[in-house]
Amino acid sequence: MLPVSTDKRTIRVLGFDPGSTTFGTAVMDITTKRKSPMVIATETVDATKLFKRSAYKAFIGTRGERDLRVMLILKELLRIIERWKPDVLIAEAPFMKRRSVTAFEALVEVRCMIRDVVWEVRPDLKVLFID
Repeated sequence: MLPVSTDKRTIRVLGFDPGSTTFGTAVMDITTKRKSPMVIATETVDATKLFKRSAYKAFIGTRGERDLRVMLILKELLRIIERWKPDVLIAEAPFMKRRSVTAFEALVEVRCMIRDVVWEVRPDLKVLFID
């Protein structure tokens, strides 16, 4: 059985560092009793590895490799949300560097898809994007 936050004074936070090739997550419990959050779990997901094992590779010609990677990332995020049942999801907001406009575009797509998917499966889950 996985640990689930049951104390009403505990808030379970899922921190999410989005990317179009890899992303990291951290699950933390925050209570008024402790001065700092207690980290429950961390995970880094490599979308390239997911991509290589994917049954959806046939869709690359129609959708493109990046779209497939983003879709696989969101499936993994949903798995993590279902496993840990967070009260809040906090993610880094997309930022743009002059030489990485395409990376910014991919992160904006990931942000929009996170918002839409979370709305569809857990409309009660608070989603915050931090600059």
